[in-house]
Amino acid sequence: MKFDLEHLPMKLAGGWRIDRRNDRVEGKERCMLYSPKVPVFDGYESSALQLEVSMQNIVVRADSNIDTTYPDQGLRVDSGTLVPFEAKLLNDRTVYTNKPVQVAMANGNKLKIGLGFWPTWPVTQTQYASFDLGSFRGAYRALQACTQQQSAR
Repeated sequence: MKFDLEHLPMKLAGGWRIDRRNDRVEGKERCMLYSPKVPVFDGYESSALQLEVSMQNIVVRADSNIDTTYPDQGLRVDSGTLVPFEAKLLNDRTVYTNKPVQVAMANGNKLKIGLGFWPTWPVTQTQYASFDLGSFRGAYRALQACTQQQSAR
């Protein structure tokens, strides 16, 4: 895939965007994919989730406060194994994993995310949102090309 770092940010198929920014986990400038936002019910009202994907991490940002005490929180590609989040970051609205889920996403059809939200009283339940991965394969190739070019500089 031909790729030019000078043309960033760039819109990709399926609402994905690619850009070079400081990642939220390590603060290093990296090539990053940004998903379109998808709706999720936080137990009280409608909210939204967005993915930030680098070759090292997958960050999930929510429009609502995340509570990590709920069960079954994490990422699941198709009917694969649940990949739990490592921790919350920066604020109460961001979680991440550094597990290698990107290749499974590039070969998958659907990413299901389970999250709990605060306040926990009255207790609700783990809420789920799904991302269609139909256009992620092309976006992932762009991420690989961007990362390779950035490393060559």
